[in-house]
Amino acid sequence: MTCLKLQQPELKITEKQIICVEVAGLCHDLGHGPFSHFWEKFIHRVDHKEKEIFKHEDISLRMVDYLLKDKLKQRFEELKEQGEEILSEDDIEFIKNLIIGKNEEDSDRHFLYQIINNEDSGLDVDKWDYFMRDCHYVGLKCNFDYNRLIFNARVIRAEDGKQHICFRDKAIHNISDMFKTRSDLHTAVYQHKKVLILEQMMIDALVMAFDKLTGPDGNKMNLVEITKAAVSEGGYEALEKYAMLIDSVLFYEIRNSKRPDLLESKKLLTAVEERSSSSTFYKLIDVFDADNTDQEKIYKDHICDQLSKLPGLIPNKECHQLVRLEIIDIHWGKKELNPLDFIFIFKKHHPKRAVPLSKMKIDAVYAIPEKYRHIKFLVLTSKTEKEFIDALRNICQRMKKESKIDNE
Repeated sequence: MTCLKLQQPELKITEKQIICVEVAGLCHDLGHGPFSHFWEKFIHRVDHKEKEIFKHEDISLRMVDYLLKDKLKQRFEELKEQGEEILSEDDIEFIKNLIIGKNEEDSDRHFLYQIINNEDSGLDVDKWDYFMRDCHYVGLKCNFDYNRLIFNARVIRAEDGKQHICFRDKAIHNISDMFKTRSDLHTAVYQHKKVLILEQMMIDALVMAFDKLTGPDGNKMNLVEITKAAVSEGGYEALEKYAMLIDSVLFYEIRNSKRPDLLESKKLLTAVEERSSSSTFYKLIDVFDADNTDQEKIYKDHICDQLSKLPGLIPNKECHQLVRLEIIDIHWGKKELNPLDFIFIFKKHHPKRAVPLSKMKIDAVYAIPEKYRHIKFLVLTSKTEKEFIDALRNICQRMKKESKIDNE
């Protein structure tokens, strides 16, 4: 923001706008539950009948309301009496819209909504932050340079009539490197097969324990009800309870428990923590390529139907509990689409003309993949009996050999 303000004074970027963007950057992830995005998967597993899937941004917005409208209300009033400029109701709504990347009407300020959460292309500072951090901690090379992007950025009114953050043509390779880094992190870390297996074990552990735990204050806590209350109600009490849900509280409350009703949950978390090769660890049976995520139910129903027909094994309903299909969905941030098609470029001698990157002539060195999305299904099971595992593996191999499933 400061760089854009200095380079383009005609944009008339105000200090208030800069503060709002900074506050949005600080607050946009406040709503994350324990273990980050894992929490959204857990809530959806327990509360799968809900049409709307819980998103951490929903609680981030509640927390912004609480902090800025309630918690700091008195302080704002004191500053106002002293003649200081404060955040108004409109400013707070602006901050919330920056967090979710929502801009329906303000074409002149559209570029401001592309900084924290860029719904147009996915190129935003939130990703720069965790790409660099995660690459550092897992030892993965981070090829893109965010400083290069910042100093090659310019706000231009594009063909859609909106003011966009555009980039010099010489930064194209660096932009591509950013999206490749995203894909690499999802492949090597976020959606690595072992990570997804551990996630399934942790989700199962919490599903068994979600209504049996006590919080730091000694009161009973239902993890799902606390999360849903934080989304729907907001306010001090609901958000205070949600804030108690931190990784260590949940993990060690179960891990160190001696209660018999938490024994199975404890076994799973112990296996996760110790990375043991014991019988508790879930087994990866096979991996299927898929065309879309909707095929998950078709694949699972087919597998369980075949398993239940084998004599001496288990009924179909129990198969659905013991067989898991976990989705690996690797893309550049826009699913099947190329995010580069949603980014505008300008050239040195035409600094006021924004051209879609898709219309630029790009040299052969610039590697563009043929597909931007690759979907796989991991077939997992929590059952340890060799007979069951062998039968499940044979069914999967036969399905791959036949190379077709009835999708009707």
